[in-house]
Amino acid sequence: MSAPSNSQHNSGHNVGAAPVPSTRRVMLPLWAAAALFVLIIGLNAPERPRFEPLTGTQNGLVLNLRDSAAAPALNPAFVPASDALRAQVQSSLARLEKRWEAAGIRVSVAPDADSASAQEFAGQLQEWLASHQLAASQQASDEAFASRAGADVIIRCQPSDGVRARELALAMAPLVRGEVSILFSTAADAGQFDLQIRGVPQFSYNGVAHFPDAA
Repeated sequence: MSAPSNSQHNSGHNVGAAPVPSTRRVMLPLWAAAALFVLIIGLNAPERPRFEPLTGTQNGLVLNLRDSAAAPALNPAFVPASDALRAQVQSSLARLEKRWEAAGIRVSVAPDADSASAQEFAGQLQEWLASHQLAASQQASDEAFASRAGADVIIRCQPSDGVRARELALAMAPLVRGEVSILFSTAADAGQFDLQIRGVPQFSYNGVAHFPDAA
């Protein structure tokens, strides 16, 4: 008697076997759900700054936060930061609060222009800094910032505090579209950063401050 053929052997094992589910049928809905999730998150996320790296100057650093993309519709009146933008900046400030605790760094904020929108923007920053024990009560005089005539935001500090001033500038980056200048001054108080808002910013729908390009 001859042995059963391979085809007979295989067919015997396949009788009654459950059909193999299609991987494509299972995965396509998952990919679609993931894509939809990313799209929703993207629509609600704050603007991400596309900025040039910090560049050195004779007595400080400059961070160009101007966006090369077309500016959105801007409002000359102050617009408070959106919840997402506030959370992003506050999260960075919370990290600085822990990192700077031993150094006792304090930051003052003031506008140089007699503008309600600039004053409200400065007040918002001061409030956030205060919530993380980083706010100072006194501000340097306007003359102290004179050497940074073209900047939109100036952070004045001791040269030895340059690294921390850079951290502060990057923490503020999501909130500003303009030039942030770090001004080193031996006349500055140790452990204090004086932050000055220059000119009159305009605001996007989610509270990002856009400063006009002087050029």
